[in-house]
Amino acid sequence: MSWEKDGDYTEQARSQVKLLGQATGHETEAARAIKTIDATVKRYTDTARDRGSAAVVMVSGSELSLHGARSRWAPLFDVFGFTPVELSSQGADEGHKGQKISFETLADLDPEWIFVVDRDAAIGQGNSGTSAKQSWRTTSSPRPAPHATTTSSTSILNAGTSS
Repeated sequence: MSWEKDGDYTEQARSQVKLLGQATGHETEAARAIKTIDATVKRYTDTARDRGSAAVVMVSGSELSLHGARSRWAPLFDVFGFTPVELSSQGADEGHKGQKISFETLADLDPEWIFVVDRDAAIGQGNSGTSAKQSWRTTSSPRPAPHATTTSSTSILNAGTSS
């Protein structure tokens, strides 16, 4: 299975679920899953339309990469409706790797929302080095500390609110 950067992410998810159902003989379950996907997308479409700009930042060790509206994080933008921040010289649509940026560049982009993905925690290597949370806390920034909502490997930061 492949993922086309220029395509509709939700439609691609539907197609891949259908293909998996056919390949495994579970077409009925796949059809139910597609209905669930459709209902979920409908429920959340445009819920963040007027909530401001957003950046998806993946942290691996102390490195940051920015992921844009044509990346694997596309649903944040094309379903929820966040406005993506973009680097003026080159978009952040580099597929699964994103575009490397610094904390200073992120501060210059000034998004209202920052979705932080801790790659090391996501792949089970959370004890191997600096966590995303540690990297974030040790970086000086001209802005107040963001409010964070955290899951095991993803943090949602409202950069406009101090904690």
